[in-house]
Amino acid sequence: MNPHHLGSRGYAKKMPEFEAELEKMDRLAEEGVQVETADWEPRSVIYYMGRNIRHAEDGSFSSTNQPMSELIQRISQVTEEVRQGTRTSNREKDVLTQALRTKEHPGRTRGTGVIPWKLAFPQESNTYRSRSRGRAEHEAEYLRRLKEMEDRMEAWIEATIEA
Repeated sequence: MNPHHLGSRGYAKKMPEFEAELEKMDRLAEEGVQVETADWEPRSVIYYMGRNIRHAEDGSFSSTNQPMSELIQRISQVTEEVRQGTRTSNREKDVLTQALRTKEHPGRTRGTGVIPWKLAFPQESNTYRSRSRGRAEHEAEYLRRLKEMEDRMEAWIEATIEA
């Protein structure tokens, strides 16, 4: 759905070009230009650069391709939700993965090339091969459903008392 334009060597060959683009973003920010992707995770920005989308001089980051434009909006939205704390982000469900709405392949990391998760997400290396994330997700889902049931029960009790 979102094919890359990297060629046979993938991200490795294009990384100098992407780093130059990231430096351009930094220069624009120093000049006072509001860069649209300034608060994005670097992996999300590089993912888009691999699809021939670049920053304009005004700091915008857009595409004429409709699915890619929608994806840019979703990444911006998910990034904002993570920053506000209404959504969580971790190695397996980071901003890019949530915006793409597809699971990450276990042997690869989108936006970096054929790099295992342990190297792509060094800040979460202590949870590598850990079941604690899954347990925490199940517990959060259980608590959410329990709260939902309690709210329904309270509404039912109030309706019964009023009747």
